[in-house]
Order: sequence, then structure tokens, then C-alpha cells
Amino acid sequence: MIIAPFAAVAAAGLTFALAQGLSYPLLAILQEQWGYSAFFIGISAAMTPLGLLVSSPFTPRVVARYPAQTVVVICCIGAVALYVVMGVWQHWLVWLIARFLLGVLLNPVFMMAEVWTLSLAPSGKQGRYVAALSMVMQVGFAGGPAILAMMGEQGFAPFGVCIAAFIACIAIISTAQGLPDVSHGNAPESAFRMILVAPVLLGAVAVTAGFEQGALSLLPLYAGQHGYPEETGAWLLTVMVGGSIAVTPIAGWMAERIGARRSMVWLAATAAIGAPLLTVLIETPYVWPYIALWGGTYFGIYTVALVEAGERFAGPSLVALNAAIGIMWGIGGLIGGPTTGAAMDLFGPEALPAMFTLLFGGLALAAWLRARRRSA
Repeated sequence: MIIAPFAAVAAAGLTFALAQGLSYPLLAILQEQWGYSAFFIGISAAMTPLGLLVSSPFTPRVVARYPAQTVVVICCIGAVALYVVMGVWQHWLVWLIARFLLGVLLNPVFMMAEVWTLSLAPSGKQGRYVAALSMVMQVGFAGGPAILAMMGEQGFAPFGVCIAAFIACIAIISTAQGLPDVSHGNAPESAFRMILVAPVLLGAVAVTAGFEQGALSLLPLYAGQHGYPEETGAWLLTVMVGGSIAVTPIAGWMAERIGARRSMVWLAATAAIGAPLLTVLIETPYVWPYIALWGGTYFGIYTVALVEAGERFAGPSLVALNAAIGIMWGIGGLIGGPTTGAAMDLFGPEALPAMFTLLFGGLALAAWLRARRRSA
């Protein structure tokens, strides 16, 4: 059976997101049951973005030297082995090492899903293609907590879901035809140089990662500190991420209509203004529609950042930029989880929405200043 190119891209994005969406709250809940602090849980969660950060400078060279399809399949096989180890050997040190290695292995999967999408998109329609990939990924991010809420956190079964997802991804990617060759035989550009070329775009990635790592790991703990049972915390995550499925196509449409940078300013400002409402609404029934709308906004920021990437870069530059995206995702996740966890330990649970306000407010200001400078 021949698999269409975008089906393979969707499989890579969905697998990455489902594994993250399920494993982050799963490991956080288990570690809390073992008596670990929010700060330590944040440190544990930061191991995967640390692996992304460390491996990102080398990933463009790997996909330039070897077929990207083969690299992605091998990385998925490695991920299967790591989830088996984590499920069988449930120990904090084993998890730290395995989560770091997962970051290294998931980096090419994460990067090539985006590079292939932007390379497949016709000129002027990047917003629609990126929105489609983002929606698929958000289905994975939302599906992970939902599966966890339904099956519970005990036993090997939740790890088995991640393993099954990667096995399916291996089957789809290995049989796909027509995926773009993005290297064109050229030497890859420096990922670090791209940080200087596109600072706000990559800053938006770091903010999104910081929020996502903090929310996936600590929102269930925040809900528990407000009296909710563990499964309700997982459902809150599901609704939050699920809201982005509705917002993502709107974000893609905005990027095509009014420009990616202006869209980023509006979305980041909305997320910053909405964050404090979590404190007000968390113990009311209104938290459910609120968290769907507010949570949907944050991934729209990442969507418009990818649209801008597709508009400005192509070929080896696009590969290097996506490696830089991996670096900034790693930095954001590395800082976001532990910092937010430490703030919650020091100042109480309401430090969680306060940290999100600072993240999104800073991004909105930076994007607005950069847009003014470029239009001047």
C-alpha cells in the first residue's frame, strides 16, 4: 500500500504529540504519588526538551547525510525501546535518562514533520497546511490526557499506548512515497545563525514550549491543589489542548490574511490577558469553556510562527531554521517546567497562571516592537 506524503507527515506529528500528551501528565502524576516536589517534577519533564536542545545543532547534518525517511524510522524504533524501558523499570533516575534520550530521538521526527509540511505547501497557502499539521498534532496532545483519564495511570498500559503509536508511525513512514528531498545536496546552514536571523519567530517557539511543558506537567497538580481528583486534571488538559483544534485553523487564516507577525501579537496578547482568569475560574463550572478558548490560543502562536518560517525560508535554510526551532523548543521547555514548578513550591499554586502571564506578555511586547521596527 502506498502512503501519501501528507499522511506520513501527519503520522509523524500525531505520534510525537500523542506520546508527549500522554507521558507528561502520566509521569507527573506518578512522581507526585511518590512524594516528589513540583520542582523535581519540572526537572524530570525538562529532560526531553534538554535532549531536543542538545541534539538540534547536529540534526540538520544527519538528515543531509542520510535519507530523512530512514532517520525518522530509526528514531521511532529507538523511542519504542525507551518506552518499554520506562514502563518496565519505573524509577526516577531511569526516567531522567530515558526522557533525555527521547528528546534526542524525537528531534528528527518533530523537525521533519514541519519541514515536510512547509515544503509540500504551495506558495501563499502555508497557513492552511501548517494549520492542518497543527490540528493533527493537537489531536495527539489532547488525546494523550484523555486516554490517561480513561485508563488510569497505573500499570504498563499507558506506556503501551505510546509504543503502539510509534509502531504505527514506523509502518506509515517506511511505506510513504513522494516526501520532499529538502537537502538538495547542499551543506546545512548553522542553526545558531538562524537564532540571530529570526529572533522573535524563535522566541515564540520558546514561549510555546515553556507553556506547554509547564501546563502538561503541572496543570494536573494545580487542579489537584484546588480539590480536583487526578482524572479531572487530565480532562482539563484534554479540554485545554482540544480547544486549540478549533483555534488553529483560525490562526492559519489570520496569518494568511493580516500577516504572521501581526497575528502573533494579537494571539500572545490574548493569551497573556486570559492567563489570570484561571485563578478566578478554576473552582467554577466556567473553567471548562474558558480553558478550551484560552488553551486554544497558545498553540495558534506556534502555528503563525511556522507560517512565517515557510514564507521566509526554503531548502537547507528551512532545515536549519527547524533545527533552531528544536533548540528554542528545548530551551523553552528546559526553563519553563522547572521554573514554574519552583514558583509553585515557593509561592503556591497561583504562581502557575502568573508565570504564563509573564511568558505571553513578554512575547506580545517583543513581537509588537519587532513589527514596528520592520514596518518603519
